[in-house]
Amino acid sequence: NWINTECSLDEKISYVINEYRDRPYFASVHLINHLYEDYKISEQTDFSVEVPIKFKPLFVSMVSPDLEDFKKAVELTFSYKEGSIVVRIPKIVYYNLILIEGRPFTPTEEKEIFSSSSLSK
Repeated sequence: NWINTECSLDEKISYVINEYRDRPYFASVHLINHLYEDYKISEQTDFSVEVPIKFKPLFVSMVSPDLEDFKKAVELTFSYKEGSIVVRIPKIVYYNLILIEGRPFTPTEEKEIFSSSSLSK
């Protein structure tokens, strides 16, 4: 039971954000590479994805069939500001799955973040 939001980074990357009703402090982001020509896909490296989330992110990881050990999650660097997380993606060939885990905001954090942004609760 989840909510999907489809987005496009640009003409080269699209992504779908899944928010889970039974796991309110977890989200997944499915990244799809669309950089191809003449049926040949081109790898993309070192780019960022900005994702709106409604919880405090604590840990971000990535799994992908593009990785050498696709069963092992790789920790990713990220920053958070005013309701959005910016995740640094080291590479994508075909598809990446980004996993965002967190916790609820404290009342003080929530007041600071949501009073200084245009987000509504």
